[in-house]
Amino acid sequence: MSLNLNCNFYLHIQRSNIMINGLLILFSLMYCLKREKWSLKELIIAGIMVGLFLSTRNVFVIPYVILFLYLLKNGNLSFIKLIQLGCVAIVTFALTFLPFIYNYWDSFLIMNPFVIQGSFLIPFHYTVGFVLLAFLFPFLCKSKEDVFFYSGVNLFITITIYFIYHIIHSGFQSAFYESIVDISYFILCIPFFLIYFLIQENEKSEQSIIINAEQDYHEEKQES
Repeated sequence: MSLNLNCNFYLHIQRSNIMINGLLILFSLMYCLKREKWSLKELIIAGIMVGLFLSTRNVFVIPYVILFLYLLKNGNLSFIKLIQLGCVAIVTFALTFLPFIYNYWDSFLIMNPFVIQGSFLIPFHYTVGFVLLAFLFPFLCKSKEDVFFYSGVNLFITITIYFIYHIIHSGFQSAFYESIVDISYFILCIPFFLIYFLIQENEKSEQSIIINAEQDYHEEKQES
């Protein structure tokens, strides 16, 4: 009984953590997409957020690739400012690991997020393929909202292939019942799809209000 409670509590915390990570990335994307003229302060804030949030899960490099290539493509962010933002992000990212590197250097070389997420969960060349795929999606983005949608799509594809890979190599039973794969990873893409569809529904509602207002106006004009 106690073991089941502990397991359920762990799963609840883990899934909550994944959702919080996704929401943080979503918040940083929304912050960057709202910027029109990038001041030095805004570049530093964005760089710090990117560095901090990337240190939670390496897979979140995918939404950032889509975001910044979209901003670069549309002229909302210059290449020089992107380099400046990237430097702040790299420094921030490195600082998050500094205490572990300083105190546990030997262990860090063997067990670190790059090794675990880059090769243990799935072979490294798959990871490279997922990131390269992210370079294609910005060219499909016609609006800011599309950045959210294609970020979710790329993450969904990444997680699905991760599942298929382990099912093929370990079998369905082992993959799911021996915790080789974690279905809660699909939570990573939910915030991106959710915000996209909420924005779409909001735009439809606004358009409907405008159309109804125009119809009422024409009807009143005809009556008069």
